[in-house]
Amino acid sequence: MSKSPTKSQSKAKPPPRPESLVHMEQRLKKTIPSWLWDACIPIAEDDNTDSDCIYSTTTSSENKRMAMKRMQDLVNEGFHQKYPDRPEEKDIKVYSEPTSESMKVLKELLDTSPVAKGRLDDFTDAERQYVYFHQDMFSGSQSWGWTSDYEQKIKDTLDVVKEEHGEKELTVARWAVRDRCAECISGITVYDGVHSYQWSDESIKWLRDNPPIERNPGRKLVKLQ
Repeated sequence: MSKSPTKSQSKAKPPPRPESLVHMEQRLKKTIPSWLWDACIPIAEDDNTDSDCIYSTTTSSENKRMAMKRMQDLVNEGFHQKYPDRPEEKDIKVYSEPTSESMKVLKELLDTSPVAKGRLDDFTDAERQYVYFHQDMFSGSQSWGWTSDYEQKIKDTLDVVKEEHGEKELTVARWAVRDRCAECISGITVYDGVHSYQWSDESIKWLRDNPPIERNPGRKLVKLQ
């Protein structure tokens, strides 16, 4: 004869409650560096509504949940761990207010770059010293980037910064190049993968040792989603 269930057995544990969006956001903010959060959250919150449309295709709560899912995907794939620590504000002055010759040259060099991101083939002859534009005749895809000569000058100047200053100031210089590349050419971009939201950043190469120089057009126009 089977025993009747005890009082404790008859009360099965309820399934765990899903994490609230507020708690999820707080948890993710503790994991993702603040500068990266600020750069990525507008992209994650974009619901792809046409800019000319006055109505959003998603509700506020749906949009928030979608954004947190995308930021969770960022953490799951370790995208936030691909970046070295960003220099503190007090350390950036060595570049923003340069006194050394190498930092002056680097700042002047980066200041000459036009903003190519999002533009079509409307570059002036002067701008073409720094950027290229290419449209594939078969696929119709459009791409742009810094010219190889310009990238080589930047790379050579970084070497001089290292010789004159050392690793700490080199890190500041690399971040200056990375940020300028993200501003002018291509920074953080995203697309919907098969199972998750995929994040990438072409400008991250400037934070690495011996960054590769672009020899052929290869950057495609990517709509921030």
